[in-house]
Order: sequence, then C-alpha cells, then structure tokens
Amino acid sequence: MRALYKTQNAKSYYLSAAPTCSLTDTSNTHAMLNLLDWVWPQFYGAPSCNIGTPGFTTSFSYWSSRLSGPKLYIGSPAWAGGTSNGGYEEPDVFAKTIKNAKSLTKSNFGGVMLWDGAYGHITTNAKGKDYIAVSKKAVQS
Repeated sequence: MRALYKTQNAKSYYLSAAPTCSLTDTSNTHAMLNLLDWVWPQFYGAPSCNIGTPGFTTSFSYWSSRLSGPKLYIGSPAWAGGTSNGGYEEPDVFAKTIKNAKSLTKSNFGGVMLWDGAYGHITTNAKGKDYIAVSKKAVQS
C-alpha cells in the first residue's frame, strides 16, 4: 500500500490497526504492524490485558517494545457500554492510567484512541468534563 501511496501526491495517507491487546493473538504479526504509522491495541475486552488490571502494564510495555516504527496508542472504551468484557475506567481514573503509562517513558507512546468518539463527548466526570477532554489533558500534561 505504501508503494501505491507514493505514486500520487494529492494528499498524505496513513496506515493504522486496532488489534486486541492479548499477547497470544497472532492475527496481526508484529512485522506487519511495524509497517504502520499508528497502532491502537484495544486494551479492553480481553481480561488478561484490560485497562485497570495488573496485566495492562505488562501488555502495554510488551507492545511498546515490539513496535519500532509506529506510534503506540492506548485503545480504551469511552463509556461503560463500550465493552462487555472489562477494560472501562471512569474518566478521572483513566487519566491516571494515561499518566502512569507516560511515566514508563516509552518513546513510541502517541496518546489514546477512544471507542467511540460520540460517547466520549457525552461521558463526563463529576466536574462535567467529557471523556475526550479529560483524556487529552492527561496526554498533554
């Protein structure tokens, strides 16, 4: 795909993927994922590596160590109904998760990916700040 993209100059193209966070999922090889611009593992819906579990940090660090080119994003549901198998955190708790991930000083950390953006605007914390704003502030601070 990159070769095809180079044949036209009208706009830039980017490649991304949102694989499950499970360390045993072999459907997306790391060789293929390293050809992308962004990788957004879904750190939800998989109890072994969900946000808010002890396995999250291990999985996040593993993903970071395996990706040598693309930026790594924390994929998170932006509302409780975004997952039926765990991994959701309230906005302020998720902000702490982001800050903890940043403290691991992974040079390829790019930010967060939220499922789904519309719910990210209507899910708020106690101060009325939406999930997206709270997450953005945590990434930027």
